[in-house]
Amino acid sequence: MYHFEKYNTPASPALKLYLWIQLFCMLLLVSYLYGNIASIGPNNIFIYGAFIFVQVYALTELMDRNKNAWIIEGVKNILCIYWIVTTGDWFGSNQLSTSIGPAAIVYFIASSVAVYYFSTIEKNGSWAAWRITGTLKRQGDNRTSNYFLTNTGKKENNLALQIEKQFHPKWKTDFYYSLFNTKIGILRGSHIGNLTDLETAIGRSEPFAIEDNFSYSIAAPKQQVTHHLVKMETKYLMDDEKIIPVFVQSVDSN
Repeated sequence: MYHFEKYNTPASPALKLYLWIQLFCMLLLVSYLYGNIASIGPNNIFIYGAFIFVQVYALTELMDRNKNAWIIEGVKNILCIYWIVTTGDWFGSNQLSTSIGPAAIVYFIASSVAVYYFSTIEKNGSWAAWRITGTLKRQGDNRTSNYFLTNTGKKENNLALQIEKQFHPKWKTDFYYSLFNTKIGILRGSHIGNLTDLETAIGRSEPFAIEDNFSYSIAAPKQQVTHHLVKMETKYLMDDEKIIPVFVQSVDSN
């Protein structure tokens, strides 16, 4: 009597692994809320709570194998990425680390791709060709043979997503998104304010403000760059020699 198909939906090993990963990510997101509830603020608490509600709802729709689960997930993640881009971080996460915001963007994009795959491609067969790549780099202070060059570390987070869909033998569309985020430390001894400082620096055997210990920390002076690139191109093949291309591109840098 109680053997409803809704509560016995099929799940591949890949989907089960994804759900366990999402369970762990959900624990991190809720823990962040409870651990930083004061700094998040009374108004943003309700926004964060609404995010958690939609996050759980989208996940349950995927587990029910709803073919439209990717729409809910996609809309939620687009709004989350928009929040990070417009506010500069994930609900005050820059107080802990400036890498949390870019990492959250990578997470939301990867979740959208995964849910789309499980709710459409895995369920109905191949729909489109896609590729996702990412890199994480972390570099500490450089050094000479005698001392460390303090504040010369580097952090870099990169993500690229490409999707290609052929709607017709003569009609093909390509979508591409990339995120480049880097923070580069500048040697404190090279930061001068006048000619006297320059002459003093040239005359020194070692730069100003160097320390004996190696460190990954990056403090002022520093440079931080975030670059978003979105491209979409559609091609229609008239014949073997004539192609009609339509190209749209958006770039956001700061």
